Amino acid sequence: MSEKIEKINVVESTRIFEAIKKDAVTDETLKKLEELGIDPSTIKTETEAQQRIKEAESAQANTSAQPPVQSLDTAVKNLRELAEKIGIHVEKGDDIQRLTDTIDRRIREFEKQVENDIGTERKEMVESARRWYREIKNDLEHALNEEKKVTKNLEMMATYNVVRS
Repeated sequence: MSEKIEKINVVESTRIFEAIKKDAVTDETLKKLEELGIDPSTIKTETEAQQRIKEAESAQANTSAQPPVQSLDTAVKNLRELAEKIGIHVEKGDDIQRLTDTIDRRIREFEKQVENDIGTERKEMVESARRWYREIKNDLEHALNEEKKVTKNLEMMATYNVVRS
């Protein structure tokens, strides 16, 4: 009887070992985890590793699927340039919100000055400044939103990695 139990234990052990070996994390998967910034020591099985890879790639795709936009630095540079063109002195550390408000006020002042002009060059210049301001403001908002998305995705990935470890 002892021999029969021993054979069953050997068979059972072999079956368990094969099942474990079958779902062991491959070297290729370990490399992929490291490339994605996932700590491989927190992963126990190939299935779990593949799920984490899929989630990380999905998060990366969400951040890179957006069309390329001007960087925040470029939008701020354009905002400063417009300010200078319409006579607003800009200091290096000026607050972006205060600067956009000042530009908007100045353009409104110009619009009031030329509102009764009919098709004059001055009116066209003010309208051009308003269009340029709107474009810059949209670029700024878009760049700030993109920064928030990237930050949020990074925070989510960090939280996920902490929770999973």
